[in-house]
Amino acid sequence: MDAAALALAAVQLNDLDDDEAVRRRRAEEVERRADEQWRNLHKEQRRRSEEAEQMARPTAEQVASQAELRRRQAQQQRALAEVQAQQQLAQVPQRGDDEADASGWTPREQRDLQEALRTCPAKDFASAGARWQAVAARLPRRAAKECLQRCKQLAAAVKAHRPPPLVRLEADLLLSVLERLGGFELCTAACVCTDLRSAAHDEALWMPFAEALPTAWAYSARDRDGEPAWRYTLRMREGLYGSWRMMTEHREGRTPYLREMGRVEGGRFVPHCPIDHRVPYGAVCELVQLQAEEDGCLSHRAYKAVAATLVACSANARSQVPYDMHMTVREIYKTCYPGFGAATGSGAYAPGLQAGGSSTKAGTSGAMIGKGVAAMTRKVVDENMRKRLDTQHMFLSFIAH
Repeated sequence: MDAAALALAAVQLNDLDDDEAVRRRRAEEVERRADEQWRNLHKEQRRRSEEAEQMARPTAEQVASQAELRRRQAQQQRALAEVQAQQQLAQVPQRGDDEADASGWTPREQRDLQEALRTCPAKDFASAGARWQAVAARLPRRAAKECLQRCKQLAAAVKAHRPPPLVRLEADLLLSVLERLGGFELCTAACVCTDLRSAAHDEALWMPFAEALPTAWAYSARDRDGEPAWRYTLRMREGLYGSWRMMTEHREGRTPYLREMGRVEGGRFVPHCPIDHRVPYGAVCELVQLQAEEDGCLSHRAYKAVAATLVACSANARSQVPYDMHMTVREIYKTCYPGFGAATGSGAYAPGLQAGGSSTKAGTSGAMIGKGVAAMTRKVVDENMRKRLDTQHMFLSFIAH
């Protein structure tokens, strides 16, 4: 190949390199512009969602107007109830002065009893017996014991039909009292009566709890399709903090994870139905602890018994237990309880050990030698413990059904 051809080939190669560099720069520019457009679009969407949240959130004036409206409605309801009571009273047939009622007292005797109680105050007598003797002297046909019994009956009837003092407060005063309560106390107050239920479910009381939820689950009346703030708050808290409650019960020695799949009777697990192939780590640990309490120690026999229990509770109870399944059970327990899950033979913890550590004894191969209860408690209390207990393992997918 002559020099001219080589030069021409070199020029063509240089042109190809230049074209490749130009195409690369153009592609980078297009990608940069697309990223910038995506970021701007995401920022605009976030701004619009924040504005919508701000507009949906009631202002202080709106909350005050709603409280005033509720107060007026309460007043109207009370006035309507009084009118209905008067109408019912007017419809009741009037009895004659000497016509006795079911209790045997006539209207004349009732008036005389009230007049005698006013004219014979308790401060004018040395004892209660002397007062009731003086009251009975003004009623020729009644003894002191009968007058006392009649007053007790009337007092009990008035007390039974009179609403509690808290309900008799004005709407604003009632809200001022209830806003000092926590969520649990508000739920308790809502179970007392209908009047307290409507007051304890007020939006102004539950909005602080709803706004205290994590940002991803913040309450928005527009996005909740009119769901009340109290119901949404309780539903979200149950979903967010239910696992923490289960972990607390697990640490106290109860079996919350097993209760979701069945029941525990006499230290034995009885499933409601064939268990699914996904089993939480917490349920496996509770099975191991139940078996260890029954055996008196934690050993490889406990792990094998738990593996056999899981297979027996599966959809096909006649499946054979995989020979290495007890090692999986052991590793799960070792993951949730470092230092105790590795115990074998007689080097196990003492019977009755629960989560949090009630004994410092561990196996010779355990990681807890010389550390004690405090270190074990620190390992259990953190959030990693909760995540480990909630982890699900696909146990039974390898069993031949």
